[in-house]
Amino acid sequence: MAKLISEKSKGGAYIPPFKLRKMMEEKMANAKEESEEYQQYMWDNLKKSINGIINKVNTQNIANVVVELFNENLIRGRGLLAKAILKAQNVSQAFSHVFASLVAVVNTKLPDVVSLLLHRLIL
Repeated sequence: MAKLISEKSKGGAYIPPFKLRKMMEEKMANAKEESEEYQQYMWDNLKKSINGIINKVNTQNIANVVVELFNENLIRGRGLLAKAILKAQNVSQAFSHVFASLVAVVNTKLPDVVSLLLHRLIL
């Protein structure tokens, strides 16, 4: 995606984010699912989605956030999830209990994902 953005903005012209997103979606609609460009685009979308979900979790909305999180491809994005949780917890340590609760719920369905999180935490 970085290549695509740099190709679009080589002339130094500013492209508003909504217009760039629309251009990217149109281009990806025609791309093959096996292509490297398409895979990179989907990976970036997954990363943004997981980060956004983790950043908005709190005590009031944890039940909704868990449902939203399980709608994402957590098997493919297990490393992204681990990184997002570790980063969010490091930034806002007052919410450690919320992140622990989130990890506990994820552990009930996907213990391999939480195992990766623990390995990264130890390292």
